[in-house]
Amino acid sequence: MEPDWQQLERTIRYPFRDRGLLRRALTHKSFASSAIPDPNDTHPHNERFEFFGDAILSFTASEILLTRYPDAREGQLSKLKNHLVSKSHLTMVAREMMLGDYLLLGKGEELTGGRVKQKLLGNAMEALLAAIYLDGGIVPARTFVEAFLVAEYDKTVGQIEEARNFKSELQERAKVIGLHQPTYTVLAKHGPDHAKLFVVEARIQTDLSETAEGHSIKAASQSAAARLLDRIEALPHSGKSQN
Repeated sequence: MEPDWQQLERTIRYPFRDRGLLRRALTHKSFASSAIPDPNDTHPHNERFEFFGDAILSFTASEILLTRYPDAREGQLSKLKNHLVSKSHLTMVAREMMLGDYLLLGKGEELTGGRVKQKLLGNAMEALLAAIYLDGGIVPARTFVEAFLVAEYDKTVGQIEEARNFKSELQERAKVIGLHQPTYTVLAKHGPDHAKLFVVEARIQTDLSETAEGHSIKAASQSAAARLLDRIEALPHSGKSQN
């Protein structure tokens, strides 16, 4: 019995034009080897899609992080990307969307719990991303990464302060050089719910403030703090403002 592909499309918010790509992405080699072979199909399972999806994920995650964190250094971006593309993170997201229920598995994998195995679920997520790209191009692929993988990261791990806490650094630096403690104000928010953008101002004194944008208040606050920290470091040695 075939899985309910239409239900999965609703879950991932992407309707396939070629549903055969979706089916291929979730076909494990154990299922393909037990099915009646198709002489016209030399790759009836998802391993090639896994390979391609891994590359797409690396590219789109890098692009999203570069846009989100314009002040982050290469090492910080690499740390964040490594988590986003890790098999453990992919598996967590796959379990959230019940992706294991849609896997086409051979009897052996079925009996040994293949639907919940980290390796199978992580690979299936990569293959699914490849199928979305092959069906619709880079835009829906990027949207999928941001709406599911990045959004889940935001909920469970946090923002860039995991790599470097600019808000804490700014607070300590202001204290050392005798400035007021920083305050943060949300100036605006816009965009759809799955890709909301927030504009936050970090301010220390009347003449010392910076604003930044991010996909959460926390992320925008960190970016604004980083910019204000850079500005303070450029002040004369006393670091004190007259207001």
